[in-house]
Amino acid sequence: MNMHIRITSYLKPGAWSGGRRSLFLRVLITCVVGFAGAAALAGADDASLAPVSDSILKGVELGDLQGFKIRGAISDDATANDVAGSKTRTDQGGEFVLEGDEILTAVRESLVKRFDLEGDLRLFSDKPIGDVRIGHPDWEVVLSAVPAQGIRSRFLLGCELRVQGQKVAEWHLNLRAELWRRVVVATRRIERQSSLARDLVEWRDVDVLALGSSPLESMEAVSMYQLVRTAEAGKVILWKDIKDRPLVLRNSVVEVLAEEGCMRISMKGKALEEGVMGQVIRIRNMQTRNDFQAEVIGENQARVHF
Repeated sequence: MNMHIRITSYLKPGAWSGGRRSLFLRVLITCVVGFAGAAALAGADDASLAPVSDSILKGVELGDLQGFKIRGAISDDATANDVAGSKTRTDQGGEFVLEGDEILTAVRESLVKRFDLEGDLRLFSDKPIGDVRIGHPDWEVVLSAVPAQGIRSRFLLGCELRVQGQKVAEWHLNLRAELWRRVVVATRRIERQSSLARDLVEWRDVDVLALGSSPLESMEAVSMYQLVRTAEAGKVILWKDIKDRPLVLRNSVVEVLAEEGCMRISMKGKALEEGVMGQVIRIRNMQTRNDFQAEVIGENQARVHF
């Protein structure tokens, strides 16, 4: 009876004591052998029932199990996975085989690093990338031609496959891309000129590449913005849809603060124009009727600089 055993250990150094680890290995192999030979027990005679588990354990050192995988004989139709931490497998001729999906994954990781992308980037090639046979598991994908404008929903990309630093393959790919991120979305209809508020919006994951414009991705200061156009329920709030909300409105009464050293003076004034945070606007003294300039520092508040 030909038996092909594959033993994989994920034990890390120092994880178990030597006795417990040895016991675990013996139990594991005994179970594997038991299942593999169960079907043959009925027709086997006593002489053929050798101590298979002991013969398998012979020559396996405990130190060999620390931090990597151990494999026994692999049948002709099996493949060796996880070479050098990847999905690379070997064919019958002993060459390593890179699958097309693995190559595309390497392209994605390179693009994320190249453009410092945040979110979940997903790539789809118009034509499947075929498997590639290489002679060594030390490989990398290098971007040779990238879009100058950055990643879009559709773009052309040039890349090379290098094995031990040498180029062995090259592709010019027509790719479709999605970049999923969490953005601010209206939960109900919000009229033009209305101020945004937390109870009017929510988080939602969307493909930002399909939007065509940059979305609002912060809830912290959402109340500081005002819509410049009506937003229907479910609409992603884009930066072009909003502007800074005026904290001071034209003809409103504002509190004006004047500070110098330990001295602080406040007075009431009439705003002659609206203003957002940090903007300098004209204010009229309601007693003397003199006009002066002050910086907006809050809701209906401004500060005079000496």
